[in-house]
Order: sequence, then C-alpha cells, then structure tokens
Amino acid sequence: MFSADRQQVKLLDLQTMRCTTPVIDILHLLFTSTGHEVRQRHTGDLLLHYQRSLFDALDEHLCVLEDQKLAGKLQRGFEELFAYGRLRAEYDRCLPYGLGIAMWLLPAVTFNPNQILDLDEVTINDFKTNNHEKKIAQMVSVDYHKRMRDIALELYEQGVLQRLRNGCI
Repeated sequence: MFSADRQQVKLLDLQTMRCTTPVIDILHLLFTSTGHEVRQRHTGDLLLHYQRSLFDALDEHLCVLEDQKLAGKLQRGFEELFAYGRLRAEYDRCLPYGLGIAMWLLPAVTFNPNQILDLDEVTINDFKTNNHEKKIAQMVSVDYHKRMRDIALELYEQGVLQRLRNGCI
C-alpha cells in the first residue's frame, strides 16, 4: 500500500489470512527464524517489544478519532487485552503451534541447495511405492535435524509435549 503522497509504503502478507491470536505470528517467526538460545534468552523481551510496538501503533491510529473519549476507551481495552501477562500466557498456551510450524517450514528454511530434489526425476511410480519419501527425506539437512531436536527438547523441558500427550492442550 502506498500513502497518498507516496512517502510511505506498507506491505501486507495475505498468504495466511485468518482471525486468530497474534501469538501465532510471533510463534511462526520465532520457531522458523531463531534458535533455542534466542528463544530461551529473549522471548520475554521480544513479547514486550511486540506489545510496545502494538501500543505505539494503536496510539498513532486512535489519536485521529474525533471522539477522544472513545479513543481512550479503546486504548484501555487493548492495553487490558494485550497486557504482558495475558500475552505471555497465550504464548505458552500456543507453543505446540511452534512445533507444528517448525516441522512444516524448517525443511524449506534449512535446505541444502546442493541437495534439491530434481522433480523431473520423480515419477508416478515413486508415489505409488512411497519411494519419493526416501528421496525427500534425503533432502533434509543436518541443520534441520539439530533445530528440530532443540525444539522438541525445549518443548519437552517446558512440559508442552506431556500436556499434548495427556490431551490438556
């Protein structure tokens, strides 16, 4: 999108439009673009930064409302809705999504460019015999295995996998 004077440009990613908690986007970013150490050390800071950025954007957009009483009411509502404790609890509740998104996207994120499967060599017979799975499995990099291991251990240590197993999530 361009502003009327073409001084600002904003990009919108409409690939996975959905009405859900913003924590899903945070998990998507953290589990596909960071390692265990970054999440362990900085998740709290990143959530606080997200919250501050959200509140700053709300301030910017709510100040143009003619009804300042309404703007204040909306701002207080958003501040309550996105209070750090609630945001952190939502993050912790949605952690299994981090595992799912990592399993889905990390193969593409971490692929070795020298081991890209030549799709011209995959035949319909490969699909009938599940031979394609062997070829695709050979594409997964060492980095993928390390990152998935770290994620699984991280979620195990946090009790997420146990809660999943017990059906508590």
